[in-house]
Amino acid sequence: MASMTPELQASFVKFGLSEELRKFFEDNGVADMEDFALMAPKEDDIDSKIVQKIDPKIAAAKDIKTSIAIAKLWRACRRSLDVSDKV
Repeated sequence: MASMTPELQASFVKFGLSEELRKFFEDNGVADMEDFALMAPKEDDIDSKIVQKIDPKIAAAKDIKTSIAIAKLWRACRRSLDVSDKV
């Protein structure tokens, strides 16, 4: 399994997501911005395709703050994907 890129790790920190959440995504094969962006095809799917997949044992899994941070991270990842597609 590939480890998470520094860019995605920094984005987790930037949006205030815990190390436990970062590790959860890394352990589940989310290695880069593209992987995170492709987890939900559209913004309306963030909750069902990302948030609800988080292990409920993780303390922050159901916090509103976490849901907002994940949505912000997803948007940043989608923007980076959109930019790289145009190159």
